[in-house]
Amino acid sequence: MLPEIDKVIKISDQFHVSTDYLLRENKPEKVSANLDRLVLKFLGSAQDMDAISKELVEVMRDGVIDEKEGKQIDDIIASLDAIEVVIEEIKRSLCHANAEVK
Repeated sequence: MLPEIDKVIKISDQFHVSTDYLLRENKPEKVSANLDRLVLKFLGSAQDMDAISKELVEVMRDGVIDEKEGKQIDDIIASLDAIEVVIEEIKRSLCHANAEVK
């Protein structure tokens, strides 16, 4: 299943890659270089996870989500969706790398 087009655009902007790159499969000869790049992107995203956790705690502290907090949650979800895309790309690259080794 492919993500909605507006999410693809946000992800491409977030990680400074083309939408074409996000929607096409990587070629096997580029797996190692792509995996290195993906791991670096993931590490950058992982640093944001601590901030995301703290932000969620703040939003949920009073048990009521107002309009501003709803926007914060939407932003958090977009960030988590982007991280999920990177994780999936890493999985695919690892599968391709394992297939090449066999």
